[in-house]
Amino acid sequence: MKFLIMVILVILTVSMVLAAPANDETIVGQLGPSDTISPQDDSQILLKLKILKKLLFLG
Repeated sequence: MKFLIMVILVILTVSMVLAAPANDETIVGQLGPSDTISPQDDSQILLKLKILKKLLFLG
């Protein structure tokens, strides 16, 4: 009986994991391949570092 309950729980857990929606982690806006940073512009460098810091601490 315990084995049957464990099999049912495993099947339900696997089906829930497979049916879960994908987590979309795309970044829209600030970070992109077309963004260029000028070495003389400190505000852009600080903005990129700030965004990177947020991503590393949240991700």
